[in-house]
Amino acid sequence: MNIKAIGYQPAFQARFIKNELMMNSTRTEVESGYEEELDHALKDLSKHHSNVALLLSKTDSNEYEVFNLFNNNSVIIPGFNSDTISELSNVKSPLYKTLFNKTLTMTPGRANQITNTIANKYFVTHSPDYTLGRKLEGIV
Repeated sequence: MNIKAIGYQPAFQARFIKNELMMNSTRTEVESGYEEELDHALKDLSKHHSNVALLLSKTDSNEYEVFNLFNNNSVIIPGFNSDTISELSNVKSPLYKTLFNKTLTMTPGRANQITNTIANKYFVTHSPDYTLGRKLEGIV
């Protein structure tokens, strides 16, 4: 038996914890005919962060509150349906930034760090010499 496999927990993406409120909200969406929209919104939400558990609860003023149990951030939303889940998965929305980002204030050091991370991930430092390949193709 592989010893490493004993404590192995498969990684999950950003997902809601199953509770009565979540099941009732899901049932309401399905009964309203929005099951495909709900499925799509939950799938989009799960693409963003790994191992993030979200907890849905209701406030005293009958609004919904979504807790990010990883960083203890929370957002209050007036209703919970596939549209609000889509907004939670939209990286440009204030709800997404509040729920998933640890800090909303941008400092110059943090801006440089994020800029360099994006540049290292997606930019090249020089342009390739495409003419060399074309010259070699012409020889063969």
